[in-house]
Amino acid sequence: ACLPFVATPVSMAASLSCSHSCCGLSRPSSSQKKCSWFRVAALVALVSVSALSLPSRQQVPGALASVSLRPRKSWSKMLFTYRDYELVVRQRKAQVLPRFQLRKTPPAPIALSVASSGVEGPVDKSLAGFPFTTANNAAINLDFPRISSCLRLRLQDPPAESDLDDMQRALEACYEQSISGIGEFAANVKTTGEWAASFKHEVEDIGDLSGSFNSQLDWNLALDTTYPPIYGFVPTVTYGATQDGMRFHARATGPLYTNLRGTYEIQNEPGKYSPAEFRQDATLTFASTPPKGGVAQQSLELHGTYDRTLPKV
Repeated sequence: ACLPFVATPVSMAASLSCSHSCCGLSRPSSSQKKCSWFRVAALVALVSVSALSLPSRQQVPGALASVSLRPRKSWSKMLFTYRDYELVVRQRKAQVLPRFQLRKTPPAPIALSVASSGVEGPVDKSLAGFPFTTANNAAINLDFPRISSCLRLRLQDPPAESDLDDMQRALEACYEQSISGIGEFAANVKTTGEWAASFKHEVEDIGDLSGSFNSQLDWNLALDTTYPPIYGFVPTVTYGATQDGMRFHARATGPLYTNLRGTYEIQNEPGKYSPAEFRQDATLTFASTPPKGGVAQQSLELHGTYDRTLPKV
């Protein structure tokens, strides 16, 4: 026979783990089961939210310290590339879940564009004394596409027995930087002590402003302006100033006939303003008829210059 059941009061914590006997206990109803599952789900959700809301570096006492889902360090990985695009997954310290990003493939941080070397000298016994009796040079260009800049290095090594006093071994470095919305800058330095700097900036609705300055205290400032075409000819005028005075350079080019183009230029030397001292240039260019959708294969150019400073023939 079954023993009589005596109900005794128990705590709420114990009630979650107690079991019922096959004799004398009734099965819990469906509403009681739903209530128990709801309490368990609420407890799990509360623990998860509390763990995610804590800072990543905060020391959490007890069991909550083992449920932090934040990474210890940031990382990123490229999943795959297709043509000019790539899919990247990133994970940061402040993020619980990683993020996916589809972006255009960025350019390489550094690229070697040109590397060259050369030897110059007469074809005689001088070549047998290479490299002491020949003029040697080497050049290398390094591009930095991500910051729109370029570094050019050039080495000049003249012959050991050169008759020119200004010819000496020198290393030249040139750095060029392009800044969007501002312009282009360049700096040139040689181991001989010479240096130069230049800039170019586009002025809206006016033209291109450029200038330069070097170690010899020579400077130049110029403004290039292009005007609307006149009877098919496009006029371009350069207004400039140097340490020797003002200067200008006017140029007009356009079609004269089928396959024939003409160019006329007039300019003055800085500080010389007499029209008789102006230099004038004229060019006629005849090009062959290009095929459909192609370019001309041959061209003939005739150029003439009038300058009173040139020696008389």
